[in-house]
Amino acid sequence: ESKQKIMKQMSCLDVSNLIKQQFPKEDYDKKFRENDVSGKDLAFMNREDLRSLGIKNFGHLRRLESILFTRDEDIGSITNSRGELDLGIRVQCWRIEYNNADSNFYLHWDPVNTNESKLPDDIRKILEGGKSRPIKEYDNFRDTLSDGTHHYFVEDADRDPKVRCKEFESILKGMKKAGIKVTQRANAYLTFEVEVSQISCQNENFNISCQTSIFWHEPNLIREKKVKLKSKNDNVLGDFPIVFPEDSSLPVDPEKLFGNALEGSVTFVEREEFFNPVTGIVHVHYKHHGTLEEQMELHRFPFDRQLLHIFILVNSGDYQFIPAPPRRWKLSKHVSRRCIDIKLRPRVSSEFQMLHSLMDISGDNGKLVFKARVQRLTFYYFLNVILPLFVITTLASTAFLIDPENIADRINLVVALLLTSVAFKFAVSDHIPLISYLTFVDVYILNTNLVLAFVAVESVVVRDATSEELSQRVDRGCFSAFLTIWFSFHVVFLLLVLFGCVRKSWDKVEADNKIEKEEQNDGGDLRLGKIERGTYRDLYESTHEDEEVTI
Repeated sequence: ESKQKIMKQMSCLDVSNLIKQQFPKEDYDKKFRENDVSGKDLAFMNREDLRSLGIKNFGHLRRLESILFTRDEDIGSITNSRGELDLGIRVQCWRIEYNNADSNFYLHWDPVNTNESKLPDDIRKILEGGKSRPIKEYDNFRDTLSDGTHHYFVEDADRDPKVRCKEFESILKGMKKAGIKVTQRANAYLTFEVEVSQISCQNENFNISCQTSIFWHEPNLIREKKVKLKSKNDNVLGDFPIVFPEDSSLPVDPEKLFGNALEGSVTFVEREEFFNPVTGIVHVHYKHHGTLEEQMELHRFPFDRQLLHIFILVNSGDYQFIPAPPRRWKLSKHVSRRCIDIKLRPRVSSEFQMLHSLMDISGDNGKLVFKARVQRLTFYYFLNVILPLFVITTLASTAFLIDPENIADRINLVVALLLTSVAFKFAVSDHIPLISYLTFVDVYILNTNLVLAFVAVESVVVRDATSEELSQRVDRGCFSAFLTIWFSFHVVFLLLVLFGCVRKSWDKVEADNKIEKEEQNDGGDLRLGKIERGTYRDLYESTHEDEEVTI
């Protein structure tokens, strides 16, 4: 029997029960019942029909399409012994492990308590067991696995979060070597050029202009009519301009590219899509402008370092991103060697220095992570903040040279310097971030005020000394001690700055950044937050469908 015939035999109630079995936590079955969707209707539904029923989650659409668009020759993998439609047993928090005793790979999952469920007895025993028989076949593209007896639905979103993508890829390689049939995801190569146009520490965001290019191999793209050719006469370097339909499953969604963008801040500037019929390579190119959120750490301002994160939401369920393209793709050397290029606009480079950028293209949690490491240039703050305060405070030492009997002159001098220091702080406040904790500059200004206050107190105390000789001796001692300690402190400080000891190490910066994110996750303030699993559409839709819901 063909798939179409099996589906057409299903009643509206059968379809509703099938949807309920696949999505027990959703109310999709009610929507199918309300619209009287029978098996005949289901067999000819497409993605737009499913969306019209209110199903917008990308992962859920993919699972439903695995029912609708499975080839007839694959029917054996989705039907049971009774000829009924069977997508397989869905397991949660699953992982694949190798058993050294019998040299086989097994599927493991967290055992489920099925006492109150209405599942068949055989399915209930399997779910409670938490382990499959030796794996015979695994389709990473369709998220299905078979042990020869049962079929399992193993979606990427349900995989154990402790199993990282790199570890999982090594497991798949081991399965291939063991002779297990493994169908893997398509490889995709991404290049990323970014220009940072502004960094706002006060608003905790930064503006970027970026160009994103993605390449993947899909030789049957035109033959299967997945795209439309713009014009066969427009030949650009051997690549034909093409247009993808809106519902195409691409490596990234250009409309929802950034995971940490401020809402409504991303502007789509340009979109180009090409296909090379000789090499079978698809090339898409996007240009965006946007504002991204970032947690700024300013405790050591102006000696602070910042990690500017750029989260690219990707379709990790269908595509695996690779660090370098295969030679058979025949990409230019310029493209192959340039995976990431982040630079600062000249105006920003006068305030910050860009260091070597980092990237994580494993696709864990449905995103690629690019980290731009920048540190502030301190000459401006040395010249306009620290040096003037140093001179003002040093002038306070002249109060020790005034006759103790002229206390009014001494107090007037100290108060004038103190008011000058306070006025100077207000004058430079526009150049200092407005934050609730003390930065290095705040501590320095506070210490200069304390030093001036000490000079004022000493002037009052020394006037009440028992003799004029004692007063002069105390003044001379305080004058010498003041200059010795004050200048020694700044010499040591300058040496620490020259040797880079004042700045935090990058490991410390990243560790503090993770701690701050975890604290915000616990408080529920950060939208991006602790993303454990899911594709780019899952993330976007779950954060935008309901503004009160946070991940």
